[in-house]
Amino acid sequence: MKILTTLILSLLLTMGVAYQAPGEDISLGEASFGAASDQIPTDGYWPMPPSVLKTYEGIGVKAGFSKTVQCRKSESAAGVNAVRVCILVGGGGPDTPVTPPEDWWLAQDTQGNLRVLKVVRGETTVFEASASTTPPVLLPAKLTAGQSWEIFGKTNSVVDMNASFAGSDNLLKVRIETADSTVTCNYYRAGAGPVATECKDDPAPGGSGWKLKQP
Repeated sequence: MKILTTLILSLLLTMGVAYQAPGEDISLGEASFGAASDQIPTDGYWPMPPSVLKTYEGIGVKAGFSKTVQCRKSESAAGVNAVRVCILVGGGGPDTPVTPPEDWWLAQDTQGNLRVLKVVRGETTVFEASASTTPPVLLPAKLTAGQSWEIFGKTNSVVDMNASFAGSDNLLKVRIETADSTVTCNYYRAGAGPVATECKDDPAPGGSGWKLKQP
């Protein structure tokens, strides 16, 4: 029976099906994940209810373009239960993509940090965590003004815990700077997730970037 169970688990992982036994922790590098790693808190800065489709409208030089983000539950990466986030930028709608679609697999570690387990751009896997590769932190469990962390060669810094942008208030503002000094800022609202992105390298009256489209 033990041999059969092992074979079934191996087959599930090969197929990319999320399976993690209750009470079982899986370690990827220095991070550990429990069986509830895909249960992202709904009151945090990145709640991800399954099948919810969010649409962002372009502002400034991105006006006329749209970005859609959809979360899907029960998909595994590196054997860890994760949430798959599908991102598509279109020329005014999801039926006219202007960039390759991106899929991100996210999971919460046992310390409460939201980490990136896998990234696929188009048909190319650009990152995948493993037993020897610690998945980077997308959002730490505890956030304070001035806090910073690295992800994929970019420096993320908490600029303001009560920021305003594009008509929205009470936002978490995270500054993202690349090695070539390109800067963008992401804005999050607790319980709603990302609500806007400001592109500092695209100067335009009133700002440039993405704003969550209200229903």
